[in-house]
Order: sequence, then C-alpha cells, then structure tokens
Amino acid sequence: MSVNFDRECFSTIKRSSNSFCYVLFIAIILSLLVSCGSKTFDAGDDNQSNATNHVAENTDSQNASNPGSSSESDPFDTSGTSEVDSKILVLSKVLISENLDPEALIPFAFDLFDPDNTSNYSMPVTVTDSFKVERIITLYFRKSAESAEGSTWQWYAVVGSLYAESGSPEIQAYGTLSFTNSGALSSESSITYPLDSGCFIFADDTFFCHQIKVDFGSSIAEGGTGLDGTTQKVTATSNVAISENLDPQEEIPFFEFFLDIPDDTSNYLISVSVNDSLGIGHDITVYFRKSVEAASGNTWEWYAVVDAADSLSGITEIQAQGTLNFTNTGALNFESAMTFNLVSGGFDFAGDAAPGQIIALDFGTSIAEGGGGLNGTTQRASSDPATSNVNLTENLDPAALVPFGAFSIADPDNTSNYSILVTIRDSLGSEHVITFYFRKTVVPDAVYVWQWYAVVNAFDTVSGFSEIQAQGILVFTSGALFSDSTMIYNLPSGGFDFYGGAAMGQSISFDFGTSIVEGGDGLDGTTQI
Repeated sequence: MSVNFDRECFSTIKRSSNSFCYVLFIAIILSLLVSCGSKTFDAGDDNQSNATNHVAENTDSQNASNPGSSSESDPFDTSGTSEVDSKILVLSKVLISENLDPEALIPFAFDLFDPDNTSNYSMPVTVTDSFKVERIITLYFRKSAESAEGSTWQWYAVVGSLYAESGSPEIQAYGTLSFTNSGALSSESSITYPLDSGCFIFADDTFFCHQIKVDFGSSIAEGGTGLDGTTQKVTATSNVAISENLDPQEEIPFFEFFLDIPDDTSNYLISVSVNDSLGIGHDITVYFRKSVEAASGNTWEWYAVVDAADSLSGITEIQAQGTLNFTNTGALNFESAMTFNLVSGGFDFAGDAAPGQIIALDFGTSIAEGGGGLNGTTQRASSDPATSNVNLTENLDPAALVPFGAFSIADPDNTSNYSILVTIRDSLGSEHVITFYFRKTVVPDAVYVWQWYAVVNAFDTVSGFSEIQAQGILVFTSGALFSDSTMIYNLPSGGFDFYGGAAMGQSISFDFGTSIVEGGDGLDGTTQI
C-alpha cells in the first residue's frame, strides 16, 4: 500500500482555519501508520540545494530508509520500539563552509548552558520543518585537540528553547572534525543524534523526524580534497600591527638606505611574519631609518624588505616603503601613504601564491587620523614626563675665595668654585645632563653673593656647542638663603634647547629652597654654612 502526501495539500490543511479538519487529518495519518504493513513516502523529485547560505531544505525525494539499514527497511514500520518508527522521517542536508582558526586555544568542555565560553566559534543555521516553517539551529565549534599532524574540533548542533520540543535548549546532533596540519578536512565522525528519536525534533512539528545531515564537505578520507567545505586554514595576511618605540636620540645615518648594507644605513629593524594567499608563511624585515631631526618633531623612513628566499623573483627586494612623522613629544603625528615598489602593486612571495598581495603595515592611529598617536609606533626615550622642576640642596663654602676673572665657559673649572651635575628629561623622555657652576662674587659684611650658571655641553645642545642656557644669583646671610634672583634664560627660545628633536624652549624651574625674602628661614635648600 502506498501513501502519497502532496505538499501543497499539507500547506492548505496547515493554513486551514478549521482545526477539526487538521486534527482529523493527523488522526488519519496515525491510523495509516499503525495499520499498514508496507508503506512508502514519496514526496516528488529531489530538488535539494543549499551550499553557502546555511539554509537546509527538506529533500524532495527520499525512499524512507533508515541510515545503516537495508534498502528494504521501512522507517514507517511500527513493529519496532524506537520513537522514530512512529514518526514520519524527513531527510535533508545543510552544507557548512567555514574556516576555523588554527590558532584558537582549547577551551573547557562544552557546556550547553554556557556555550559561548566553552566553544571557539558559533554560527546560526536556518532549516525548514515539514510545514516550511523556518527553525534556527546554532552550530558551536570547539577545538578539542591539536598536534603536529593537525587538529580536532567538536561540533554541537543546539536547538534553542524557542524551537525545541522540550522548551529547553537541546544538543540534537554532534560530531567531530579532524584537519591536517595544512588545514584540509582529513576525516569526520558519523553524526550522533542524542535524542531517543535519533533525529531532530522541533516544537509544533513532533510527528516528523528530521534527520538533517550536517555536511562539512568531502574529506580526504572520503576521497576528496578536504578543501570544498569547512577548513582550518591560515588565511592570507592583510594587516600587520607594528607597535615599536624608536629612540629619538639616534643619529641620522650618513648614507641613504642601501639594500646591500641595510644594517649600516638604518637605525633599527624588526621582523614580521605574514601568510600568503595559500596560507604559507613568509618573513618581512622592516628597517627604520631616521631621516629628519627638527624641533617640531622627527621623521623616520621605513622599508619592508623581502629576502631572496621568500620573494617571487628570487632576489632580495624593497617591496614597500613609507615615512613616519612624530611630534616633539613622541606621538605619531602623521604617516605617508604606503608605496608598493613592484609592478604587481603589492607583495610578491615565492611559490604559487597570488602576486600583488596587499598587506597594510599599521603603525597606529596618528594624530592626523584623529587618534592620539600613542597606540602604535612612537618615538620616546622613556615614558617618564619632561622635567619641569629640580630641587637643589647644596651647601656652599663660606670660606671660598673669589675666583680671578669673570666666569668663562671655555674654562669653567678655574673660573668657578664648585660644580654639580643634574640629569633631566626632555619632552621625548630623553635624558640630558646640565652642569651647575657656582661662583663666589663679592664678600661684603655679613652678606655673601654667589652666581650660578646652567651649562649644557656640546653633545646635548642643538647648536653643537657648549652653552650657558640659564643663570641667576643667590644671596646668603649668616649661612641662610636670603634671596635668589629671577632665572634668566639666554636662548631665543626662552628655555632649554636639547638635541634629539625634543620641544625647544623647555621650561625648568630650579628650586634652591624657600628664602628669607619669600617668608622662609633660608635653611631648607641651598645654604652657605
């Protein structure tokens, strides 16, 4: 006896407002299932198709044989005790073409009630039930093992509470996928349906048993390439974030960057690893060369060099280059557009990978791009802020003699009585040394006058000459600091100017203590006792 169900008829009855007709129809179906000894489900031609949009359609042609049973087996035979024997079997398939991250970490065991934290990846899959009503299944992927030969992933098909017959989330199918170390699908386990029905069961559709095949492609074990469905391949690199700190005190190399002697014509280098279009790894060496030093900020050139062993031409090449400009506080001010030097307009790597691969070297969000210029590559000698105040607590000898002649920067030791070294930082965090020279001038009764000179040596000045960049006068009485003069800056910038591209005119306050004139006792700083 053959029972043929017309799907249009199904839909008509489903839409009918006469609930009695619908109940009667279901009763007839159950009666037929119980009484018939041999039955066939015939739903027309097989028009199943779904490759990329993850929508599973019911297979339109099926002979209703259970997987693993003989061709004569009938899923509608009620003589067995399995729940599926009392339901109409509906076969369908969904193709999953995803790329799983080979660098993913292995999480804890999968927990149905905390799936996001116990899996690496999830995706929704839309399927249709027997009445063409869409249902959502969520596939969770969890990396479970990895070795030199490849990785293994578990997958779980979860039907949420909205669509599950029980009203609670259910794992209604699961399995494992094994990948080679090159990312191809080497094998997959049989699908396990953990429910008693041995299939998917949806709420309001419980008379139908949906055996949905989750198809991850043709594995190598099945005679395929393992690349036409779900894979675990390293994807081609499209962006490399570079967060380095360049030393503002570096000298500008004498020669322009020269590929034959890159170490001698650059200041700094790093190596970055990238993957070509086939997922094969290559190394790019990025050389940095300081090219301009200015009070407004320094400029650096960079060169992306691909070694002969990694380049398509077999020759070491500068395949990309650009420039970086920094503020005088070390932030990335702006950067030039990246220039690709090859005809392909991108990177060309050895092997069969596609030439002209575009890889952006990301040095951070510059100020010109609306950022702070500090989240990528910077140019600071230290994270410490610029020095703005120096406390000087010294004791000058009241018995010192007045040196012969005025203070001379050409002969500071013989034209002063005493000197100390003070280390400060400029706006880039670079350290510099200021030498303080103290010179006794006159010795009136009960009053002692000293001059001081803040000298920056030639290797720390912008001019390249030793300079008196600030000076002042201290007056003592009975050993206590009676008063100190206003500090005089001698340079046009109105402050200290240091070599290395830092901001010019840096203001630094030298605190000799609270003088008597300022309301103090003159003994908490520099004294003459």
